[in-house]
Amino acid sequence: MNRLFALALALPLLFIASAPTAFGHGAKGVEESFVGEVLDLACFMQHPANGQGPEHAACAQQCIRKGLAAGLRTDDGTVYLLMGKGHDAIVDQVAPLAGKRAEVRGIKIEQGGLTAVVLTSISQADG
Repeated sequence: MNRLFALALALPLLFIASAPTAFGHGAKGVEESFVGEVLDLACFMQHPANGQGPEHAACAQQCIRKGLAAGLRTDDGTVYLLMGKGHDAIVDQVAPLAGKRAEVRGIKIEQGGLTAVVLTSISQADG
């Protein structure tokens, strides 16, 4: 009986101890700053001619609020996927800035030809 009790206590502790490995997904690197337009990537990829810019802001906000991927297109034309730390949602931070210029701070990561920025902060950019 004591073994069963000890096992019942040990399993949750084992799970908690392994959580940083299983759920941490911490991006490693140096925090950088990026400035550009916040995009909903679905519209940007499917109809780039009119799937961006201030006239597309309301649609972009809706798409991001629906859970579609958000991105940032910098002035040099580079597009980054925007992500939260671990599995954190970024919808509330990013959607209000869709179609607008924003300053993003975060850690740039690359995998399989895709480049993303793991957000540490985002705010509307001046100008």
